[in-house]
Amino acid sequence: MREIKFRAWDTRELEMIPNVFDNFHGSGDLLQESRFIPMQYTGLKDKNGKEIYEGDIVQTVVTSEWDREVPRDEEAVIEWDGFQWWAKSIHTADWHEIYDYPWEIIGNIYENPELLK
Repeated sequence: MREIKFRAWDTRELEMIPNVFDNFHGSGDLLQESRFIPMQYTGLKDKNGKEIYEGDIVQTVVTSEWDREVPRDEEAVIEWDGFQWWAKSIHTADWHEIYDYPWEIIGNIYENPELLK
């Protein structure tokens, strides 16, 4: 069974609140307030054992399945498409299944927006 966890970005205080339900005594009311942006845990950890959440910016080295392309560094944002988790490339139009590569978290879209450029 996959562990269901959330963290939330506080748009007023500009800080990440980890383990939302633990920090607010199991209350989901926090996630209903418009100032908080919830992000769900994917159930996966990066190559260093850190939990991967929606909105995390990750990096890895990717290779193409279709040709003998030289491996390249890839940075991506973790997103949910309604059915599964994906790593959406920051620099190309590529979408990668997060299970295919050993990702490493380098930041998130709220605390490290400079990584999206």
